[in-house]
Amino acid sequence: GRKKRKKFFRYQLREFFLLAREEGLDMETFKGSYAGAIGMPQFMPNNYRQLAVDFDGDGVKNILGSASDSIGSVANYLSHHGWRSDQLVYLGAVLKRGQTLTIPKNVGRINETLEGIQALDFNSLGLSKTTPAAVLSFKEGGSNRYWVAFENFYVLFRYNPRVKYALVVALLATALEKECNIDSSLTR
Repeated sequence: GRKKRKKFFRYQLREFFLLAREEGLDMETFKGSYAGAIGMPQFMPNNYRQLAVDFDGDGVKNILGSASDSIGSVANYLSHHGWRSDQLVYLGAVLKRGQTLTIPKNVGRINETLEGIQALDFNSLGLSKTTPAAVLSFKEGGSNRYWVAFENFYVLFRYNPRVKYALVVALLATALEKECNIDSSLTR
């Protein structure tokens, strides 16, 4: 893994130098995370260069100080990686009585179809049995909770490759929808 990490961070350093030149950033006073992530959305330099947008229309892609540019840039990132606004992120599920379930070790990708998820009970909302999906499970309060995740979930996962992070973002979005009385029907 060291060679891969070394190559990645060399690439990011090169991208940062290009970004600084293109955007006129002062490299001596510039601040980012210890790993090189930049601004409110914590974009790596290559993502800043490729996917940051001027969402507030002031002529500058400023994810360091503009909430509008940051939000627009995250939306652009998600869109670039395949986000579909008309698709689900996840569905809540429960383990059927008498069933057992082994979660695959590689939960970082879609590895099932809805047809293959027999041990869980969930409302498939009329989706095709061949819809790609994955099963997620985490302990909560001493027992397992289950979710069926779809492609949009893995777009969130690309933003931060931690399953718990992506799940918390999706669950927070659902809570905000409910709190704000938004019926997007995209998360359950």
